[in-house]
Amino acid sequence: MKKKILITGGSSWVALDDIRIITNVFTGSTSVFLAAALARRGYSVTLLINPLSGNLCGSLSGMNASRIISASGSELRGGSAPERARDRTSLSGVTVIPYVWFDECIAKITSLLKRQRFDCIIHSAALSDFYPVRRFHGKISSKKDMSIRLKPAPKVITLIRSLSKAVLVQFKLESNISTYQLIRRAYQSLKQNTSDFVIANDYTALRKGVYRRYLIDARKNVRMIPSQQALPKAIEKYVLTRLAEPPKGDATRKGDPCR
Repeated sequence: MKKKILITGGSSWVALDDIRIITNVFTGSTSVFLAAALARRGYSVTLLINPLSGNLCGSLSGMNASRIISASGSELRGGSAPERARDRTSLSGVTVIPYVWFDECIAKITSLLKRQRFDCIIHSAALSDFYPVRRFHGKISSKKDMSIRLKPAPKVITLIRSLSKAVLVQFKLESNISTYQLIRRAYQSLKQNTSDFVIANDYTALRKGVYRRYLIDARKNVRMIPSQQALPKAIEKYVLTRLAEPPKGDATRKGDPCR
């Protein structure tokens, strides 16, 4: 039986008013590349992604931007959109489930993990870290200064871990820090979230066109990934080999090295 992998990707939207949103610069292109590559290797892949975050609709067969916005709430309501026919389509053997809003993403992750068992979850989505304390109705006037108070958003990776015992791979992004600090912070995040692996990224390097990521496991083994093409190979070699091991929580798995 094919091993089942869930990959999250793209950036989420949070409504500020009826017109404006808060989001980030990340496109989800890595998750699309990774999903396609792992599907070609014979895995059963589900991709949960915001196809609007990087104008990916053209890459995702059957996706239409206006239809996705309409299904999620064209007036920027936010929140959880109902499950509709647009919720599932196929791209080269990948089951694609689109979301737009942060709350919608949470609802769909919760639904997926309660209904299905995944062997591995790769959480690469750049989801909202903050959202406004007050959601403004109508359109905020641009004729005067204003302050917007933000509060921390729930950590989706905490939700994922609470709902699934799958091998969990998280991504950790930092900017303008040394490689030592990048790896140290990524490992701290892994321990805090009880993830099995973390992929550390330096945004400063990415902006300069330098592809340098680090795959770190729970035993603090660090492997450098020199290119995007090497990413699915590294995940298959060092992560997906874990899928043959006993389920999470089994005493025989704890302490096992990543081979």
